Amino acid sequence: MGGVDKGLQPLHGRPMVEHVLARLAPQVDEILINANQNLEAYAKFGHRVVPDAIGGFAGPLAGLHAGLAAASQPLAVTVPCDSPFLPLDLVARLRRALEIDSASLLKEPGSSLEKRIKTHAKRTDNYAYKTLTPGAENKHLKAFRVVIDAQQEHKGAEYHHEGEEFDYVLTGKIQVTVGNHVNTLAAGDCLHFNSGIPHKLKSISDERAELIVVIYTP
Repeated sequence: MGGVDKGLQPLHGRPMVEHVLARLAPQVDEILINANQNLEAYAKFGHRVVPDAIGGFAGPLAGLHAGLAAASQPLAVTVPCDSPFLPLDLVARLRRALEIDSASLLKEPGSSLEKRIKTHAKRTDNYAYKTLTPGAENKHLKAFRVVIDAQQEHKGAEYHHEGEEFDYVLTGKIQVTVGNHVNTLAAGDCLHFNSGIPHKLKSISDERAELIVVIYTP
C-alpha cells in the first residue's frame, strides 16, 4: 500500500484497527498490538504496543514472534489490523476446532477480578451513577443510569477502561468524545465504542441529560 499504515486508515470515520479492537476485546483477556511505526498512535488505543524483536522489518512472522514472546496468557489468537469485520465468536470457533475445554478460556486471574470490582466501586461511589445491576461488582457486564446536568461535563470515573461501552440517551442531548471523534446524541440515539480509547461525556442541551450506560470489562 505504498508505505501507508493500514491499521490507521479510516473506515466509517474510525481507524480500521479500532474496528478490530472493538470486536476482539470482548473475546480475550489481553490485547497486544504489534507495530513498528506510528507507535504513539497505536498506544492511544489503550493496549500495549510490541515492536518486532527481529530487526529489518522481517514480515508477519516477526510480528507473531514478538507477540507470543510478550503474551502473558497460555493461549494466543492473532488477527490482522485490516480485518474490521472479524467474527464476534472467533475465539469460540477456534476453541471448538481445537477441542479446548471452555474452562481454560474462562479461568480468570485474581488481579483482573480485583480490577473490575475496584472500577465498579469508583463508578457507583460517583454521584452521577446509579447502578442497574446490583451485585455485579465481580461481573464482566454492568449497567448504569447516568445523569448529567444541563450544559455540564460529566464528572465520572475511569474515562479510559479496557473493554466496551454502549450508551443510550433517554432524555436531553449529549456529546460523546471518543479519542479525536466527537459524536452528538439526542434522545433515542445510541453509541457503541471501544472504551479503551479515552472518552468523555458532556451535556449540550438546556435540560438535564439522562442515559443508560452498559459497560463490558474483560
